[in-house]
Amino acid sequence: MFGFRKKLKAGFSPAASKAEMTAEGLRSKAIRNMKYAALIGAILIFADLVMAVFGQTVEIRQADGRLYLVRPAASDPAGHIELDARVRSGSETYENTYDIRLDPLQEGPEAEASESSREHDGSEGSEGELILSELRAIGSSFNTDLSEQLVPLPHQLSSGEKIQWSRSTGSNLPLLLLLTGSSMILIYRSRYRPLEKRRQQEQDSVLRHLPVFMNELVLLLNAGLVLTRAFEQAVEITGPADEQDYFTRGMRRICSSIRNTNASMHEELHRFAKESGVTELMRVSTIISDNINKGAELDRKLERESEALWTARKVRSEEAGRMAETRMTLPLSIFLCVLIIITVSPALLQL
Repeated sequence: MFGFRKKLKAGFSPAASKAEMTAEGLRSKAIRNMKYAALIGAILIFADLVMAVFGQTVEIRQADGRLYLVRPAASDPAGHIELDARVRSGSETYENTYDIRLDPLQEGPEAEASESSREHDGSEGSEGELILSELRAIGSSFNTDLSEQLVPLPHQLSSGEKIQWSRSTGSNLPLLLLLTGSSMILIYRSRYRPLEKRRQQEQDSVLRHLPVFMNELVLLLNAGLVLTRAFEQAVEITGPADEQDYFTRGMRRICSSIRNTNASMHEELHRFAKESGVTELMRVSTIISDNINKGAELDRKLERESEALWTARKVRSEEAGRMAETRMTLPLSIFLCVLIIITVSPALLQL
C-alpha cells in the first residue's frame, strides 16, 4: 500500500513530468494511450456485436414457402427486429430497412388494429418512386392484427416485383473500426506535439527578449564595462520577473556558471544558443566568440546586430497582426450574416 502511494506521488512530481516531456517519455505515453484507445474500441465493438446479435428478439419462421415473423406471447414484452427488403426491377435495385416493433399477442376486442395500414395510393410518379413508396408503406402493417401469432412478410409488390428479405445486423462495426484506427493514428502522429509546443515557446522567449538584452549589452559596453561584467548587468536588467521564462533561466544559468565554476562566458553562451536552436542567438554568440578581444569592433558589430534584431522583431509583430486579422475574418463573416438575417427577417415574415 505504501509502495503504491510512493509511486502515485512520484507520478505527479516535477521530475516525472520532466521525464514525460522527453522524446522517449512522450513516445511511451503515446503507445500507452494507443493501447487504451484500442481497448476502448474493442469493448465498443464487442458491445455493438452483442446488441446486433442478441438485441433482436423476434424470430423469423419459414412455412408454406413464405417468411413469417413470430409475434411475442401475451406475457412477453414487445419484440424488436431489423429487416432489409430488396426489390429488383429491371436493372435497378431498390432497398429499404425496417426497424420493426412487434406488440405482444392479444385476443378479443383488444386485438383490433393498433396501427392503420397504409395502402399504396397509386399516385403518379416514376416507377422507382412508386416502388420505394410501397416499400415504405409495408412498415406500418405489422401490428395491424394482434390476434395472429405469425405475421407474414409480403413476398411481392402490387406490381409483381419479388421482395427479398434478410435480417439486418444493425452493426456499426465499420464506423467503430474507423474511429478506433483514426484515434490511434492521431495519437501516434501527435505524440511529440507537447515537445514541439514547448520548443516553440522557448524559441519565442529568446526572440522576444534577445533584442532588449542586446540593446542593454551594447549600452553597457559603450559605458566602459568589460564584456563579462556588462553581460551580467544586462542579464539582471533585462531578465523578466518570471523565473520560469526560458531566456531568463538560460541567461542566469550562464551567469551562475561564470561566478561559481569560472566558466568561459562566450562558450556557455554558445552552448545555450546551440541548445535553443535560435539562429539569431547563434549569430550573436559567434560574433562575441570571434571578437572577444576586439573591444571597439565588438561594440560596432553588436550594435549592428541589435538593430537587425529590432527590425526582425518589428517584422514578426506585423506578421502576427496580419495573422490575427486573418483569424478574425470567419467570426466577423458569421456575425455579418447573423446581422443581415436579423435585419431582413421582419420584412420577410410580413410577405
